[in-house]
Amino acid sequence: MNNNPLTHKTPLKTLTLSAAITTLLGASSVYADPLLRFDSYVPNVLSTVPSENRHGNEIEILVNQDHTGFISFYLDTSLPNRLKASDIQKATISLFLNKVNAAGVLAVTKVTEDWSEKTIPDKNQTPAYDVTNFKRFTIKTAYAGRWVQIDVTDIVKDLIDNNKLSDEANYGFALIAENLLDISIDSKENTTTSHHALFDVVLNDNRGSAHKGATGATGAKGNTGATGVTGNTGATGATGIKGNTGATGATGNTGSAGNTGSTGAKGNTGATGVTGNTGATGATGATGATGNTGATGAVGAKGNTGATGATGNTGASGNTGATGATGNTGSSGNTGATGATGNTGSSGNTGATGNTGSSGNTGATGATGNTGSSGNTGATWR
Repeated sequence: MNNNPLTHKTPLKTLTLSAAITTLLGASSVYADPLLRFDSYVPNVLSTVPSENRHGNEIEILVNQDHTGFISFYLDTSLPNRLKASDIQKATISLFLNKVNAAGVLAVTKVTEDWSEKTIPDKNQTPAYDVTNFKRFTIKTAYAGRWVQIDVTDIVKDLIDNNKLSDEANYGFALIAENLLDISIDSKENTTTSHHALFDVVLNDNRGSAHKGATGATGAKGNTGATGVTGNTGATGATGIKGNTGATGATGNTGSAGNTGSTGAKGNTGATGVTGNTGATGATGATGATGNTGATGAVGAKGNTGATGATGNTGASGNTGATGATGNTGSSGNTGATGATGNTGSSGNTGATGNTGSSGNTGATGATGNTGSSGNTGATWR
């Protein structure tokens, strides 16, 4: 569950915790040690160059999706000896939000490993922190330029129960961004504003006589505190009880019916209007799917051929519709009767004599004929 931190628009008075405890307990000594010990931030993804990961000397502490903040305080020298967890009424950390680039949730938990702002991250490793006990606080963009007071009572009581208040055992707090939170917190190196982190503890009045000193003189009246944040709008009140339904009014008298008027004479039928011009041909619709071929109907008697009408103007071509699916091929029709043989045409004129063709090859020699009979012997001339 997220908590809303107490915010202050005006700067808080810088008051060391030791001085505040002295006033409460009537102690005779005031510790002059600075309350804030270390503050820094570390990239969530460390660079291989150690110097690029160390930000202890910077004037702001970045807490966002890429960086985690760390702060620690001198608790051992600021709190009374033999302090028990039950002595703590409330413990808070005050942070000055220089910038709120994106609203979100600030998660606070205790650090479980020693660190120093000069060497963090030591051995190029982010200090370990408790991941089982987070205190979460909603941070709004309207908190920019204001103090926020974070309640860490449970974490401080846990440190006391486990004897972790000494500088050797108390490693401070980790500041972790959740839900896209992106903030910049003033560090103790920011000498322009001097808005470094503050720590405050309120002790119970019933701590026992062994720890209670003499009552100190009444201090001067402090300045009026900053006006608190406007509270949330209260829940809507319950709906009131429904009142009784009022009595129904008396029904008025029905008025007398008027006389029915006589029916008017029927008007003449108006002349038929001139036929309007034929409208432009609409765009051709998409071709529907071809239906199944119906059964062939009986051939009707041939009607007289009507007179050919005048050819109308060709309309503008419509957009070609999508080609429909090809229908089933219809059955073949019966073969028509063979027509009568036409009359033989008259003979044509004799054509001109063609050119003499080239001589053919000499034919093969015929077989030798039979030898003729011998002739009669002629007369002998003397």
